[in-house]
Amino acid sequence: ANMSGLIVGGIAIFLGQPICQSLGLPSWATIIFQVLMVLVVPSLISKFFEKKIVGKRAAALSDLTYVQGDAAERPKAGTVTVVEFWATWCPPCVRSIPHLSELYTRYKDQGLDVVGISNESVDKVRPFVEKMGQKFNYPVACDPRSVNASNYPVQGIPAAFLVGRDGTVLWSGHPMAGLDQAVADAL
Repeated sequence: ANMSGLIVGGIAIFLGQPICQSLGLPSWATIIFQVLMVLVVPSLISKFFEKKIVGKRAAALSDLTYVQGDAAERPKAGTVTVVEFWATWCPPCVRSIPHLSELYTRYKDQGLDVVGISNESVDKVRPFVEKMGQKFNYPVACDPRSVNASNYPVQGIPAAFLVGRDGTVLWSGHPMAGLDQAVADAL
């Protein structure tokens, strides 16, 4: 979906100049039009093709190798679960880890479960998790074949999905943009 958005954005740039010239717009307006096409069109295409998941039943997680926490069934009926996709090389992911740890600590006794899933190898993830120490206190698993990401619409990372007690996806997005309120509402 993102590649098709870039292609359409490229076509819009190519066609933008003749369109703007036919409208008699100055060259600076043509440049602004073309920049907007590059910024807006890929996003619109991405939204059009986006796999909608909120309101649907969450897929069970499988084929995971846990490097921290227990290998429990997730999402588990009766719990509220945050399923987060991340990577060690991703600065926004690393910045969100302490936030998710704090959320987990605050709500785990009320039935919140959190699992961070990386598509990297155990050899890459385990030392990273150990180095983070208490800043990374929730279960962490590796899914190097990305089996689980194909069941969730992960278009970029970090990506979080909140699964309700009944197994329905209640919320999806960046873990630091609205997840706290979604968790509080779900509990």
